[in-house]
Amino acid sequence: MKYLWTPHLLLVATYGLITVVRQCCALTASLLTIVDFHSQSSEETNLKGGSSNIPKSSKQRDADGFRLCPSEDKGDRRRRLMLNALLILVTLGVSLKVALQLRARFEDLREFYDPDTVNLMKWISSHTNPAAIFTGSMQLMAGVKLCTGRAIANHPHYEDARLREKTRRLYQIYGRRNPVDIHRLLLNHSITHIIIENSICFAPSTGCAERDLVDLDNKEWPDLWLTKPELVKTHTVSDSYHLDEETWSVLQQPNQAAVRLCSELTQLSVHHSENYPTLQQRRLSRLFTLVYENPTFYIFRVNFVA
Repeated sequence: MKYLWTPHLLLVATYGLITVVRQCCALTASLLTIVDFHSQSSEETNLKGGSSNIPKSSKQRDADGFRLCPSEDKGDRRRRLMLNALLILVTLGVSLKVALQLRARFEDLREFYDPDTVNLMKWISSHTNPAAIFTGSMQLMAGVKLCTGRAIANHPHYEDARLREKTRRLYQIYGRRNPVDIHRLLLNHSITHIIIENSICFAPSTGCAERDLVDLDNKEWPDLWLTKPELVKTHTVSDSYHLDEETWSVLQQPNQAAVRLCSELTQLSVHHSENYPTLQQRRLSRLFTLVYENPTFYIFRVNFVA
């Protein structure tokens, strides 16, 4: 919107500034005319009837017509000097104010640098097939598409109902779901890589975190309710969830043995340590292969299993 309205505002501001300057100029000219009138009266008295009103030539009158503050008085030069000085003062005042505002704004600028994200994008660009298809959080997928050019399965296009539903299904990688079911879902969407974020998978449960919303969508209690059951009644009467009574009635506690898929996948990094992988981790490694990790992100290749 600022690109649309800024030119109009500048035009209005310019018109207003010119109007103010012309009014100031007219007021100054009126005051100087009064002073000159008294000066001329004194001269006429001293000259005893002599006339000091010398008519101007037509060229000089025409030149006065093009001035911002036309004058037929002999103090024309002085008025022009005062007008120029007034314009300079106004320009300097406005420039100084704008310069101070710009300086304060530039001092607040900070360099944004996220080395984990930068390294992630570099690795994807140099170590994956250009035909690879990624999925993950919507905000991260937008960066993957922009920085690497790789295809993505979901992105922040909220206006499209089909994409919203697809994103809802793919976010099951952060839910308590069977790895085999999620693997089948990813293959049905032709996805070759998934990106897990620590900031989502291991974020504290607040009742409205991304993984909490996945749990509610799966008709399960979020982690916050499991640790603090007294909050269940408080949250169920809240309108912030926008869930109907039927949905509330089917919400249930998850199986104690249920583990989040993202949490299980991140444990595959034990292959890079001295710990021997467990049976569950070896089963997961048949479905997913950890190909890249840093302190913030994990990339898993979705293996094709016959």
